[in-house]
Amino acid sequence: MKKLTSLQQEIVNILVKCDADYARPVNSRELGETLRVSPSYIREQVKDLLESKLISVRRGPGGGYFLNQRWKKMKVFIDGKEYKKGYSNDISKAFNELEKFVITSNKIIKEMKINGLPYDSVNLQEELKKADAIIEIETQTPEELILESMETAVEYLPRLENGLKQVSELIQKGEDGEAISLFITSIDGLEWFGTILTHIDRWVVKGEKHSEEYNSKLRELLNAWENQDMVLISDILEYEICPFLNKSRIAIENFLEGEKNN
Repeated sequence: MKKLTSLQQEIVNILVKCDADYARPVNSRELGETLRVSPSYIREQVKDLLESKLISVRRGPGGGYFLNQRWKKMKVFIDGKEYKKGYSNDISKAFNELEKFVITSNKIIKEMKINGLPYDSVNLQEELKKADAIIEIETQTPEELILESMETAVEYLPRLENGLKQVSELIQKGEDGEAISLFITSIDGLEWFGTILTHIDRWVVKGEKHSEEYNSKLRELLNAWENQDMVLISDILEYEICPFLNKSRIAIENFLEGEKNN
């Protein structure tokens, strides 16, 4: 199928919005009035749509254009509610439009499914050919996403803290090789928690600077790492990073408990 012009996409969107079918088609005059072009120009534009079998035409009195059944039945649901605002027939553009709608609603796409399958695991074009193609989008607010991340942090921080304590103890025992190996496995976790703190400061406890304090400690730790100052690494972990992680975990737990009681 040839790439649709912007006007052809508008025609498809109108047919979707009108829920046009064989019994209730939309004629060229109605399309022309909506799009402010002549009926003859509409008839010229729909030729490609008819050839591609994207739409069909009902001839005679009361006739007009309607979406072919396999396209008409494609439905989009956002958070369980059907999205009926119309979208482009160009699949990539359609998803861009849906994503833009979600963003302007101050939400984040949490999960997307095509016919019940994860979006990343399907052949999109093949799935959308099916007569009952259904796109389901689940969203959440930034605050909801952060709360989920905070719950994850409560479970993960004790493991991270224990691992870093082991690194410090191994250094103090002179077992630098094992300490280095264990420390490397902890770097991603340290950086992940820094990102969580940044989001907490922005969305949850607005105006606070927990992330700045934490990132300052991390920079100090990474400088010691770059200088291979094992004694300083041990001290920063034992007296700076681990106490901060423990304090943060307690604060997050208290916050989440307060949210549950509200």
